[in-house]
Amino acid sequence: MPKATVIIPTHDHASTLPMTIASVQRQYEQDFEVVIIGDGVTDELRQVARECEKSDSRITFLDLPKGPHHGDTYRDAVIRESKSENIFYLCDDDLLLRSHLSNLLQLLETKDFVQSRNGYIHVDQSIHIFPTDLSKPEFIEWHLREPHRNAVSLTGTAHRKSTYSELPVGWESPAGNEWTDHFMWKKFFRLPGLKAATHPEMTAIQLPTSIERESVGLAERAAELKIWFDRFSKEEAEVNFQQEVALATSNQLNYVYARATDLLIDLVALESKCDELQNENDLLKSQRKSLP
Repeated sequence: MPKATVIIPTHDHASTLPMTIASVQRQYEQDFEVVIIGDGVTDELRQVARECEKSDSRITFLDLPKGPHHGDTYRDAVIRESKSENIFYLCDDDLLLRSHLSNLLQLLETKDFVQSRNGYIHVDQSIHIFPTDLSKPEFIEWHLREPHRNAVSLTGTAHRKSTYSELPVGWESPAGNEWTDHFMWKKFFRLPGLKAATHPEMTAIQLPTSIERESVGLAERAAELKIWFDRFSKEEAEVNFQQEVALATSNQLNYVYARATDLLIDLVALESKCDELQNENDLLKSQRKSLP
């Protein structure tokens, strides 16, 4: 039985999928299986996925018809039939650093639901962090508030199969304006006694289409991903990257603190103005009462 099952949903990213899979293949932890969930894939992607499957016995390609939304319900069957207790997720145009599986597998020895330090790469190659710590109840509660907010991506997240089995309903297409992954994560977060954690290292490289890349074509997406894939061909690059993440986190938190301070100053000034207006209003009322 493999230590980890890595689920990769896909539809048409034939040019990025091989790099995504290769980032799993160069993990320090080599005891894994990869399940590519083909959700109504293109002919080009089908060919690429089958070549990946033939090249490594640990890879399975499921060529399925187009399902509702992003084929979310297919993930449920894959998890329930998984050979591993530890379920990992990876988008078909993202990358994992070498230590990702080993880092999160260590957490999953005592936790139910985990993530690596979450964030994404801007088009200018700078790093944006989603600061959160799932080991703290207040951050779990934060994810359950309205309006919707989320600091847990599909890529970089993992959970125990046995914990998933405790859910009344697993993966399904969300209703209304819910985000697919957040809709799923909230089911975990509502479980009584859930043990969750965030690893301090950022070991998932995400270049999300939804942020700054809406008009970028598939060829450009693949070229951008290759820059990062080639960068991490050397192990020492990952150490340097963690230093960049630490600096980006510090800079971002400093910015947030400065903005929060500005807002607090503005709030104090507003409260002072309200007090001033209230005093003027009280004075006017008093003057009216004294009129004959």
